[in-house]
Amino acid sequence: MENYAQRDLILANSLDIGLIVFVVDTGELQIWNGIYWESIHTLEVHIQTLARQDFDSEVSWNYTINPIFYSVPPDHWNALSDLGSGTEEIDRVYNNFLGCRDLNNTNGGGNFFHEIVFDPVDVSSLTNVRIAFDYDIFEFDNGDDVRYEVFHDEVGQGHILLVDGSANLTTEGTAIISIPPGVTTVGLIIGIRQNGDSDYAGFDNFRVYGE
Repeated sequence: MENYAQRDLILANSLDIGLIVFVVDTGELQIWNGIYWESIHTLEVHIQTLARQDFDSEVSWNYTINPIFYSVPPDHWNALSDLGSGTEEIDRVYNNFLGCRDLNNTNGGGNFFHEIVFDPVDVSSLTNVRIAFDYDIFEFDNGDDVRYEVFHDEVGQGHILLVDGSANLTTEGTAIISIPPGVTTVGLIIGIRQNGDSDYAGFDNFRVYGE
């Protein structure tokens, strides 16, 4: 639950003893004791999120894209909720996400890295800064790759190959990137190169956070 107001919408009663919730705003783990919510643990470290982009309601991390978004089924490079028929394997990302399918096309794409470039974020107020994003890759083969580059104070730190497509690689996860102390702004570029409509990918929940 994001806050107490959301928690109170549960309308717990005497039969719900033992129900546990986590309240994000206060960092509390709470249990319903049959009468009221009882705090059983409070996080010592309270995470602050400075910027987030989930292509839904959390859109504070601005970005530019190259090339511009397009969707000419089955060719997709866009923020969307569905990559088309037969793509149910993309399940780690949800609602709207950055979707990629058959990027090597004549409808706006081609055989090059499609990039989403996130604006620099001032992180000088935080410690233990992290950048994170979720990814879901289905059957990337030779020539299908995902890379990213982090920027410290607008200086690129070099490309990191996240997915080296080969042998119909299917993988999913969350990339968590640590930012060293002393960095005052961070930025991120994700690049995806992919061919064919039988393999595809989704990316979501881009965020900058720390304590």
